[in-house]
Amino acid sequence: MVERFSVIGDPNLSDYTDFEELGGGPSIVYAASERATKRRVALRVLSVDPNAPGVLDVLDGEVVGLGALWSHPNVVTLLRFLTTSEGKPVLVFEYCDATAASRLRAAPFSPQDAISLTS
Repeated sequence: MVERFSVIGDPNLSDYTDFEELGGGPSIVYAASERATKRRVALRVLSVDPNAPGVLDVLDGEVVGLGALWSHPNVVTLLRFLTTSEGKPVLVFEYCDATAASRLRAAPFSPQDAISLTS
């Protein structure tokens, strides 16, 4: 069972306001406003134990990999990496309100749209 937690009011995330939980699972994703820029961002809070062996190595690899894909048109841009006051990793992404899943629920993809998502 995944432990439920909330980052609202966490002092390490004081640069963000107006949290809205978007979904959960092995991580919880929030939409929030970044105070300095007033832009909407998505915060992915991972429910992993940062002290478990190898967790930070895997996470470092993910952060480096996502950082290398910053200009790919079909990958959401990773803006920063930080931790909660409890040490939970937080990935801050650009906010995108139209996901492939929501587009697919609205209408099936044309073959051209499906190809463009994977290239």
